[in-house]
Amino acid sequence: AESLGLLDGVTRAQLLDGDWTVTRGLVFQRQWFTTVDAAPEGLSWARYWDLAASVKTSADYTASAAVALGPDGTLYIRDMVRGRWEWPDQRRIIVQTVRAEPGTRHGIEEALHGLAAVQELRRLPEMVGSPMRGIRAERDKLSRALPWAQRAEAGKVALVRGAWCGAFLDEVCSFDGSGRGHDDQVDTISGGVQMIARGGNSAVGAFS
Repeated sequence: AESLGLLDGVTRAQLLDGDWTVTRGLVFQRQWFTTVDAAPEGLSWARYWDLAASVKTSADYTASAAVALGPDGTLYIRDMVRGRWEWPDQRRIIVQTVRAEPGTRHGIEEALHGLAAVQELRRLPEMVGSPMRGIRAERDKLSRALPWAQRAEAGKVALVRGAWCGAFLDEVCSFDGSGRGHDDQVDTISGGVQMIARGGNSAVGAFS
């Protein structure tokens, strides 16, 4: 029963009440998110890269956000790198970002060419000493998003103010977990949360 409480409302209605006529709605609401001028000092940051494979105008975006968990359980999202790039432009942007934020752990989703990207990046002299690893995406998009959606609903997700916030909120608040439409920014936050949960942070119990 406790595990059912972690499900979204649609799934709960389907499993508990047998009501399969319920349709899936939006997962996030705009009023759940707060905006701050800066995150607290001393946080442990993780950045997850969700790589796209095309530059076509209808294609998905490459997206990457830096996330960290505050001492009070607030998930901070510091910024968003987002665009339509192919390799090696993706490689150049990743290297620039990694070198600009020493101390941030970086992970790349292994889907598409992500595993090959990690292997190539590790061979670059300028990446020596920079933490970078491949991440296997676990479960479907909706299941991965639910832990931080629940945190957002509790008022525990804060965006560090920047020009990226508007496009991020537009995408997140149209996300229904179906896989239709662009959800790259949602996926990169979900991946970052996964990195935090596996990184030994003592405050991440609610993510598991």
